[in-house]
Amino acid sequence: MLNFSYWILYIACASFVDPSYCLSNKTKLILTWIPFYGDTTFLFGDGSPEHFRSAGCPYFDCKITGNKSEFPLETFDALLFHAAESHPRFGTPNIRLPNQLYVFVCFESSQNTLIAESKRHFYNVTMTYRLDSDIAWTNFRMYTKTGTLMAPKFNPKWKLREPESEFLLPESISVAIETKKYMAAWFVSHCNTVSRREYFVKKLIALGIDVHVYGRCGNLNCSRADGLEIASQYYFYLAFENSLCEDYLTEKTWRALKSGTVPVVLSGANLTRFLPPNSYIDARKLGPERVAEEMKRLISDRALYENKFRWHQDYETPEGQSEGQGWKMGEHPFCKLCEALHTDSFKKSKAFDVIKWWESSQSGDGKSCILKAPLDWFSNNFRYGWK
Repeated sequence: MLNFSYWILYIACASFVDPSYCLSNKTKLILTWIPFYGDTTFLFGDGSPEHFRSAGCPYFDCKITGNKSEFPLETFDALLFHAAESHPRFGTPNIRLPNQLYVFVCFESSQNTLIAESKRHFYNVTMTYRLDSDIAWTNFRMYTKTGTLMAPKFNPKWKLREPESEFLLPESISVAIETKKYMAAWFVSHCNTVSRREYFVKKLIALGIDVHVYGRCGNLNCSRADGLEIASQYYFYLAFENSLCEDYLTEKTWRALKSGTVPVVLSGANLTRFLPPNSYIDARKLGPERVAEEMKRLISDRALYENKFRWHQDYETPEGQSEGQGWKMGEHPFCKLCEALHTDSFKKSKAFDVIKWWESSQSGDGKSCILKAPLDWFSNNFRYGWK
């Protein structure tokens, strides 16, 4: 770990000249070869050692840059490749040293992110939403009241409380419940998906669930900034993913939790890895008919509905956890990458079969995604376009 005196010298130097000239010979250099939709630091500030330190990283002498000519290619310790934008126009490095890490970075589902055969043995480190990645980059986190990370984990030890035991509903949630006006909201921009979520919603409507649809696929609109406030007026928030893949759970569920609604989650993830018991409705497990029944049952019984918020007694999900941001001090995935570079903890010089890993389940006994949602969820009357 770097000492404080080095940090003081770096700050003093960087205040007079280009910070690149102030890097020590121990600085780990990270090159973004394929950026995150144009952002070369993946929304991690300016990628300087100063920003690593401000993020609470225990190892902060690292620098991220998207400038391929800023340093000789062979001096970089790691190269980042945003797999969702992999395109021939980005090319490939013409020099590769055995000790360099080629990092496969992806936040989109494996079903929506195909890897070219030429890249099968290209990467040697993974940084994705999957919990079995070398560095997991999840969309939101759940903490205990004392600030300990509770989830996502493979086997979180959730605190179980008796349903009939007394609990004090947070005032903000109590007020939100009192002011609710509508049954369910769905915020959506992709209308035709492999998860067939659009058919699931149509089936719910046919079963008597009043769903208000915001975005390109409906007739209501709102800004992203107003989304949480609007969602708070609803009893339920449909957090339906566009594909059903292992561990793929996006910011939709976080938005439901933060808006004071009950998330109805359609996902390929094992939700017990991510969410406290009785805090959600598992749409994939129940199917449309039973989901509709459960929504109606909860709305008809105020006590049952309030029980869905019992998790607030023991857990919290911090602000800002949208688009993979909102990390607590020292927990950002780039902190882990910087530490790995300084401690050589990966010790991976040989690339592995990333396609096999990306497309296989973590148990190794199947695919990482459900190719299509079960057809018996839907009646033929609801097999056509949303609008």
